[in-house]
Amino acid sequence: MNPGDALKRGIADDGEVVVHNDAGRFATHARLVPGVPPGLAVMYNGWEPYQFPRWEGTANVEPG
Repeated sequence: MNPGDALKRGIADDGEVVVHNDAGRFATHARLVPGVPPGLAVMYNGWEPYQFPRWEGTANVEPG
């Protein structure tokens, strides 16, 4: 995520964050990258649920 966005939210590099929408949620660690535009979070595809706390992974926020 963008370091400026993280600063506004009190998020440190490698800090745990919760990603959520109307479909669900999952927890992950933040990586602060100046090349990510403000207002955008990037999460790559291909992670398995066992790699996340509580086995809640990226599929939890993808209703399709």
